[in-house]
Amino acid sequence: PQELFVPSADYYEAIQLRTNWPTVLPCQVTSPLAKVTLHREFPPVEVKVDGREISFDVKKGFTIHRPKQYHAGSLYCVASLGNLRQSSTKYMLIYVN
Repeated sequence: PQELFVPSADYYEAIQLRTNWPTVLPCQVTSPLAKVTLHREFPPVEVKVDGREISFDVKKGFTIHRPKQYHAGSLYCVASLGNLRQSSTKYMLIYVN
């Protein structure tokens, strides 16, 4: 089966969030045609990506431009291409002042 995400050695990655420091979730895909969405683990919801607060770049992943405390938690990405659907590494976002 084709890997939709660029392989990562980590199953879980901790990322620090700081106010006014853009934070990248490196959900890089192997195909620019893949549709990538961002999801929160608890509660299980899709995170809205509006291009301003959070944006997506196929070469970098998702960027949270001005992290806030409510962005903290466990997030992961889902890539879909045709009938293939895969989840990324999980990212534990920890908010620090």
